Amino acid sequence: MTDGPIQMPKTFNFGSGDLVEVSYLVRVLGVSRRTALKWLRVMHINPVYFGTEAYFSLPTFNRILHVLTRPEGPGFVFPGSRGPSKKGGTVLKEVTPELLKMASDPIVLAEMEVLSSRDTNVLKKLMEFYRSKAPVGRPPQRESK
Repeated sequence: MTDGPIQMPKTFNFGSGDLVEVSYLVRVLGVSRRTALKWLRVMHINPVYFGTEAYFSLPTFNRILHVLTRPEGPGFVFPGSRGPSKKGGTVLKEVTPELLKMASDPIVLAEMEVLSSRDTNVLKKLMEFYRSKAPVGRPPQRESK
């Protein structure tokens, strides 16, 4: 049973992706506004306020979440959640500077594009990029004197 029609959150696009109302996280993830703002804080995403409404960068949120959920990711417990301890350590409770640096890497954006695209040309371009960066064969041996 619903409380009426679903209200879509307000969004703004200033050319660098959507700024989405924090109520988006409240509705989609079923958390309180206070918890949603805590999530943004531990992800180091500062909200932007227009009047009484708080907005956040959805592309930035998606990039950080992508880094957290990649294979070999560190594991993460959002505020208000219960998470198990990993063997040999614990899961993260705040995004680290290293993870933020990874999320800002253009490779992450390329990976996300490949994962969301059905265009094989995108994958070919990414593979060409990786090949241009990776050394081929054995490194040259140093001459001894």
